Amino acid sequence: MKWGVLDTKDNLWMGDTTGPKLFDDELIARVAAQLVDVRLRQQPGRTRARAYMEPATRMVDEKTPCMTTLEALKAVIRGARI
Repeated sequence: MKWGVLDTKDNLWMGDTTGPKLFDDELIARVAAQLVDVRLRQQPGRTRARAYMEPATRMVDEKTPCMTTLEALKAVIRGARI
């Protein structure tokens, strides 16, 4: 089973121009979802790890991260929510 990172507000899989980001491990997908929320300064929990169900793929919009993944990880370690 593959795990994706789903934006629950827009009901869209998060990824890049190559498609949704998928993971073999649920825990890794959960960490990735948390880091997406921090990087985009979204409400915590908006992005969730979900078992990937292949939808009709379409590019909807682009979101520019406010920080790198490493910066987001350091923020989470320091206890930052966003």
